[in-house]
Amino acid sequence: MRNNHGYDNQNQDSSQSLVVQRYIKLLKEKRSGFFDVEEFGSIIDYYVNLFDLKEASMAIETGLLQHPESFEISLRKAHLALLSGKAEECLRILSGFELLNPNNEELLLLKAEAFSHQGSLDKAISLTEYLLSQETLFDRAVLYVQLANLHQQKGNYLDAIDAWKNAIELDEHLEMAHLSLRQAFITAEITEEGARYFKSLTDRRPFSAPAWVELAECYSHLEKSNEAILAFDYALAIEDEHVIALAGKGSAYFQNEDYIKALSVFKQLDSMLQEDPIVLCSIAECYEQLEDYSCANSYFLMALAIDPEHCESRLGHAIVSEHLGDSEKALRQMETVVGLSPDNSEYWFIYAELLSRNGQADKGQLCFERAIQLSEEQLDYFLGQIDALIRNDELAKALDKVQLIFEKFGDLESIYPRGIKVLFELGQKEEGLVLLEMLCDRHGGKDSLQEYYPDIFEDSDALQLLKLQQE
Repeated sequence: MRNNHGYDNQNQDSSQSLVVQRYIKLLKEKRSGFFDVEEFGSIIDYYVNLFDLKEASMAIETGLLQHPESFEISLRKAHLALLSGKAEECLRILSGFELLNPNNEELLLLKAEAFSHQGSLDKAISLTEYLLSQETLFDRAVLYVQLANLHQQKGNYLDAIDAWKNAIELDEHLEMAHLSLRQAFITAEITEEGARYFKSLTDRRPFSAPAWVELAECYSHLEKSNEAILAFDYALAIEDEHVIALAGKGSAYFQNEDYIKALSVFKQLDSMLQEDPIVLCSIAECYEQLEDYSCANSYFLMALAIDPEHCESRLGHAIVSEHLGDSEKALRQMETVVGLSPDNSEYWFIYAELLSRNGQADKGQLCFERAIQLSEEQLDYFLGQIDALIRNDELAKALDKVQLIFEKFGDLESIYPRGIKVLFELGQKEEGLVLLEMLCDRHGGKDSLQEYYPDIFEDSDALQLLKLQQE
């Protein structure tokens, strides 16, 4: 079978080709010999398939010495330049003979790829669309995949979606096209439309496992866990060992907080993919949610033994170490986690939480600031920072932060209970009652206050105000 550049995809070794054997023998003996163009093609393909670009280049130059006008060998030379990351050189080589072969499909496709590598996406798209408008010999599904990738690189997700759809219509077995199409729907923030498309696809192709899988993934993204599980089950009825479907089903159960069923699915997956750190981490997370911290820790450690830099496993190991009473180990692990992934705001936030709960309030505040900076000022991180300041009795600083987030985020119910608690504990009761009245007037707010600051219901003035508000 040949790919879209005419290269033989089979990884031949020298015993499979008498031509290659003869060429290698002549090289070893430092002798020259004649080969026709087709034979040079086989020799070049052999080295390209081994990704031995140096030997492939030598074979090309030898071929051009014997056949200086050969279009096929020149085309291979251009492709080799592209494989070497030299898009400009590829285009320069093509320009030397494209006038004699202006409509050659292999040349045009290679030129489109070179434009893509060069960043000239509009030119690459134009050439690919031209090829699709012709009665091309190429696999049209593959061309649509390439067109979709080009549109996606440009951020033209709606055009990419159309191209992915065309590819899938031509070849229902293109699993990566199904996956990329679903991701494009999500990125374009039209996941509901994606779910409708894949539902329609499963109606037309009820035995297409990739269609069922991506329908399920759309449902998962939409937090429709029950529908996702059902769709994953259809995929598994078609292919009972479909790894992606099993992983997705386990994640859907986890999302649905059905940790026992999630655990069962992930253990089934573990029996198929032995020693996979992601699967082991998923099992550990199920045990963590079931509060079996010893088992969770064991699985996190198994995952880390396979991949010491698997951040989610190291994060889990830190969290369960804290639950098991080993705060020192938890902090060491979190320090490693933020070192491995220094731009992850969630990791910094968790590290800040652990520090603030273990007598390192100042360092914790620095980590909160880092998390806030990386998250582009996410509200939850500000609230967590205020909670830590309150825990550590830094009430004046907490009040400053409350005022800051009121200014940044406006009139949000979640801010009020923290402000009320800080004011009451600072002894600024009148101001606290004013804030309490505002909470009641604007949000009701009794439930959020009960959850965050139940002690206020022991204050007679606060109770009187709440009673008046109810009347």
